[in-house]
Amino acid sequence: MSVFDVLSRIEDDRKGKGECTFNGYAEDYLSLLDDDSSLRPLLEGVVELDDNARVMVNYRFAVNVSAISNQIIRYKDATKLPKEALSVPLILYSHTLNDQGFAYVLNQAATSTDYLYAKGRYYCLTEQYGLFEDYRNDVLTDVLLDDNHLLDVYDKLLNGQRKIGALQREIDSSVYRSFQEYMALALALAEENKAYVTSLFTSSEGIDRGPVIYDMIEKWFLLKKSVYVQYMSNKQLLNDENEGNIRLQRQKAKQHVDEIPIMAFSEMWRL
Repeated sequence: MSVFDVLSRIEDDRKGKGECTFNGYAEDYLSLLDDDSSLRPLLEGVVELDDNARVMVNYRFAVNVSAISNQIIRYKDATKLPKEALSVPLILYSHTLNDQGFAYVLNQAATSTDYLYAKGRYYCLTEQYGLFEDYRNDVLTDVLLDDNHLLDVYDKLLNGQRKIGALQREIDSSVYRSFQEYMALALALAEENKAYVTSLFTSSEGIDRGPVIYDMIEKWFLLKKSVYVQYMSNKQLLNDENEGNIRLQRQKAKQHVDEIPIMAFSEMWRL
C-alpha cells in the first residue's frame, strides 16, 4: 500500500464524523472555496500542474501518549489537550510520473520560524503509530507562506526530480543550518509564547482562556517534540558530542527539551 492509498481511504466530515473536513480531488475542493480564499491561487496552480491532485483539509489527530519519545519528553500538560487537538490545514497528495505516491503536508505559519511547529507535527505523524509511520520517505512538510515556492516544490515532487529527503533538507536550510540554530529558534518561540499569554491574560478581562491555553500547550509540545527528534536524529551529534553513545545522546536530548521554557496549565489559569 502506498501513502496515496492510505490518505485516499480516510473519510471526511461529509460522510459523518470523519478525520478531516474534506478529502478528495483538489479541483472539487476549489469549487467549494470563496473567490477571495487565500488557498485559491495555490490550489489553482496545483490543479494546473496535476489534474489528479488530491487534497485533505484540516486533518485532525491526537498526541500519542504511547510513543516512546513522548514518554521521554514527559510534558504532562500535553495529555490535557482535547482529543484530536493537533491538526494540519492541508495535505496535498498524488502520484509521481513513475507512479510513486507522495504527500506534501502544509502548515499554517505567520513567519518562517513557525516552520519549527510544522516539524513537530511532521514528527508526530511519522512516529510510532503515526499516520505516516511506514511512509517517512514519501512525506514532505512545509509551511503556507510562499505559493511560488510551494508550486515549485510540488512540481519537483510530481516529476520525481529530487528525492524527498533532499527536498526536506533544502527547506530546512532556509530556516536553520545546525541544531544550535534550531535550538535558539525554539527557545525564542517558547519565550514569545510565554510573553504573549502573560500580556493577554493580565491586560484583558472576560477573555475565554481555554482555547488560548490549549494553543500554547500545543505549541510548547511541538517545540519540545521537534527539539528532541532533531537532536536524536543527528548522526553528527551522535559521533562528535556523544562518542557514538546513543544513551548519552538521549540524555542530552532530554536536557535540551527541558530547557524549553513553558508555563504550567494551572499557572496560566491563575494569571
